[in-house]
Amino acid sequence: MIVLECNGTVAIVDPDHGGEILELIGSAGQRPLGRPPFASSPRRDGDLDEATWTDRYRGGWQLVAPNAGTPSVVNGEHHGFHGAVSIAHWTVVAQSTNTLTLRVENHGLVFTRTYLLTDDRMRVSTTVDAIDVPRALVAVEHVVVGVQLLDPRMELDVSPGPSFEIEEPDGTLPLPSDAPTYPDVLMLDGTIERMGSWSIDDVRSRTYAVSELPEGWAQVRNSATGEGLRLTWDVSVLPHMWVWHENRATGGPWRHATELLGIEPAMVPHSIGLDGARESGHAITVIPGEPIAWWIEAELICATSARPSRWTQN
Repeated sequence: MIVLECNGTVAIVDPDHGGEILELIGSAGQRPLGRPPFASSPRRDGDLDEATWTDRYRGGWQLVAPNAGTPSVVNGEHHGFHGAVSIAHWTVVAQSTNTLTLRVENHGLVFTRTYLLTDDRMRVSTTVDAIDVPRALVAVEHVVVGVQLLDPRMELDVSPGPSFEIEEPDGTLPLPSDAPTYPDVLMLDGTIERMGSWSIDDVRSRTYAVSELPEGWAQVRNSATGEGLRLTWDVSVLPHMWVWHENRATGGPWRHATELLGIEPAMVPHSIGLDGARESGHAITVIPGEPIAWWIEAELICATSARPSRWTQN
């Protein structure tokens, strides 16, 4: 684990597990990133199936690449669920008190990720280059918040775009052309559901996309305290966003106990994998010597009122 610090803001980054940010702690004690309420299995390298990847999931914020969602086979190469980069060992290239640069090679691509921690902000810049031949790429910034923002109620604001439920694990093309604008979301059964504000008392599970964003921003806040997390990002490379909300509805690896919300800037508006992204025209082809680059910034928002008593008693 590597600890970055700047004027009371702290980040914990794990190069041995996808370079993921496990904790982002603000100067006023904000801890928005979420983690499942149970221990994970030991890390495994490689391209994993969904059950194996999920069993090792620790929450926080990681880069999902070079595949996202359903496992895929591209040019004879198998790509696991959420991509091998998300759980790979990254090499430390440079480090200071509040900055860190990590690098990893995977599926013929070189990923370089630089973390810059400032007062209540984390900015992550990523470049991806192909080693020898052109390679297909899908990437998602997998940012997940937890109960500190979800209890007792949260509000999610997103740059407006067409919104529709994502079918997992066997989504299909073409994508819907008649989707409403967020916060209204077209569900798989054809109904429209209003998203954007949920109580932690409501047992639910939803995964949907907000697509074709005019601007790269999203903000989630605790309705009672005002505490929150605001994301801004390079919408020219990440023009879509996935939203995953799991609130005690799903068994299996989630054990009907998980309370997490994923707000995930993405290259693709679906989760049907790298092969599906190539078919839909959303995958990026990385040419050797012509790296792809993007940035994302997370700003911690301080509470504006005291936390409800239910939180302090638990």
